[in-house]
Amino acid sequence: MNKKDILTYNQKNPPRDEREVFIESQIFSRGNIGFLLTLILIFLFKVIKGYEYEDLVAIFWGYLAALHYYKYQYYPSKKTLFITCITIILFILFLTMYLIKMW
Repeated sequence: MNKKDILTYNQKNPPRDEREVFIESQIFSRGNIGFLLTLILIFLFKVIKGYEYEDLVAIFWGYLAALHYYKYQYYPSKKTLFITCITIILFILFLTMYLIKMW
């Protein structure tokens, strides 16, 4: 690219502010923590009351499977691939258990 192309590209696509990127990352991280805490509280309530809980465990493993799948797309490694496969298997297992019990 020549200088003119670079300037034109930067005018059309201004670089993102590092502060905004950091804040968005923090928001996403804290949202995940809130989601998981809510999931754990509902799980504990269901276990204490004796209700079926496979649906919440399936949601948890599905969440982790999606998280590790996208992590693998950006940072491919054997470890991430292994964790992705395990979480997908656990998601399918608990989803199947839930569907069988609810059918």
